[in-house]
Amino acid sequence: MDPTSRRRVRLGLVIPFALGTWAGEVQAGEVQTAARRVEAEWRRAGADVAVQPTRFVYDNETARLTVPEGGGDLPCTTIALVGARGLSFHAKVAGASDDPLLDSPLRASSVAGVLELSSCDPDDRPASVQVTNDAGHGAIEVVIARSRLPLAHVRTILLERVGGTLPAPLDPGPLGPLVGPDRRADLAESRARAERGEIEPRLTVPANGDGAGEVELDLVEGCHRVEAFAHEAASGARRRPRLDLDAELRDEDGTLVGKDKTDAADVHIDVCLGEGTRTSLVFGGAPARTDVVVTHAFYKLPARLPTLWGPLARARMARAMRARHLLPPLSPPVFLAQGTSFTTVVPLAVQPGACYVAVTAIVEGPGRGVGVRASVGPREIADERGAGDDGGVATFCAGPASGARVEIQARGVGVTWGLAVFRVADRVWESSR
Repeated sequence: MDPTSRRRVRLGLVIPFALGTWAGEVQAGEVQTAARRVEAEWRRAGADVAVQPTRFVYDNETARLTVPEGGGDLPCTTIALVGARGLSFHAKVAGASDDPLLDSPLRASSVAGVLELSSCDPDDRPASVQVTNDAGHGAIEVVIARSRLPLAHVRTILLERVGGTLPAPLDPGPLGPLVGPDRRADLAESRARAERGEIEPRLTVPANGDGAGEVELDLVEGCHRVEAFAHEAASGARRRPRLDLDAELRDEDGTLVGKDKTDAADVHIDVCLGEGTRTSLVFGGAPARTDVVVTHAFYKLPARLPTLWGPLARARMARAMRARHLLPPLSPPVFLAQGTSFTTVVPLAVQPGACYVAVTAIVEGPGRGVGVRASVGPREIADERGAGDDGGVATFCAGPASGARVEIQARGVGVTWGLAVFRVADRVWESSR
């Protein structure tokens, strides 16, 4: 029998031999210099300026920054967030009495790693800033100023970030009307059916006087898409208030299972669970005392995912594959490995002409993301979704090669990851051109 036709599964403990380093150390100095320039310019304008401790953010991470009290009779508060040029993030401000799930009138997105929020309303001083990282990871410097009059914009101080003063944005005009929540729910369920999802009964949940509400959901083992749709607020003004429904999905212990706090009208939460879990969907941002429509689609876990690392790792692998729109593997993995924090290079014997899927997930420990990269000769295939995920996937074909390398980068101390490699096609020869 041809030895390449035999199905072999190997399991090994892989010890990392190449420690990861933070390439952002050089960028951090540039970020601090830029923040000091903003601080100095605002101090020359007579403002009371405070620089907060540096914050490090990772992909898709949300951090809440407290704005210290003070300022006396100075009515204007200006907050500058300065990060590396390649860092992309957005933020919104909450007042002292603001619920974190409710809408905020002060919000902005970064341009070339810089974001500014300002208000001169003395009756609604910002109490905190919720920062959500969209892409990249690194340090963010926070500069907070109190002043009697509005201060110079950060973009006029850091001209090299924008190539000059930005023109005033064009007025996009009034928002168009949304179709009703039932119609939007119909479209969501149609998308789920097209993806071979099983549609659970639709729920209608009343919002209270603050526009918040809660409903219990019993989620079985598998992947779930929970979506929520609210009515638009009635308004006779020319500009219709923007609907921004936010929600969190938590288990019985209060542990966060999934969330959607994006600046969008509807809630979309995708989670995968290795075992049945009773959860609560808590939402906010709906018009007061209106009904919110909740839809639920269910997808089975891929049957061939390894079980030796437990249900959580299996669920994370399933979520990573679903997020990248990969079909479930039809055969068991041909290679399994396990490793620890930082960067680990795993040598892999491959069958010439075959194609593979390498999927990894954090198995244990407080990880801050895991990334995977595959190399076949001079070719490299990297997971481009970002390092904030707790699972990653790389797909590659061997061509004429008989060996490959899979590189795992796990962020965090005391992290354990698991790797499963599936052979998904045989005798697939790539052109040498």
